Amino acid sequence: PNIRHKNCVDMAIEKAVVQFSIEHPHLGQQKVAMKLTEALGIDISPNGVRSVWLRNNMNTTALRVEKSQSLQKSA
Repeated sequence: PNIRHKNCVDMAIEKAVVQFSIEHPHLGQQKVAMKLTEALGIDISPNGVRSVWLRNNMNTTALRVEKSQSLQKSA
């Protein structure tokens, strides 16, 4: 079941974080939060970024790089 906690960020924000993190897998949560705020006006804290990563199993650089590469191969 796809149950979302009431404190979760909006799905649109979560998608943006995932997308951005896959495009820039080497950036840390601080940088990702900053860039999203600058570029897209998405207001999310570094901890918010981290929880999105944890939910999507991409909370380490290695996991993000792996996800990024597997998506590039399938595209």
